[in-house]
Amino acid sequence: MIMILTIEERHTDVFHFICVCPCYSDLRRRFLKSQYYIRPSVHKFNQLMSSDVNLEILNLVKFIKLSLDIRNSINIESVNN
Repeated sequence: MIMILTIEERHTDVFHFICVCPCYSDLRRRFLKSQYYIRPSVHKFNQLMSSDVNLEILNLVKFIKLSLDIRNSINIESVNN
């Protein structure tokens, strides 16, 4: 079965992944400003996504990369078990 997400659903998933999901809280603290994950909101998320501060963008990319590495390793482990 193929799931087709609406733009709003995809946005919510990305928001959760970057600003809320407890699996990545350590990385979030390491790479993102607390204003984005302390009492997160879609407005704050949109600010982060539209940032023109190079260091902030670089840190976001690092956060996403490392978070996806964690998620992929968890998925691989679950498949192997």
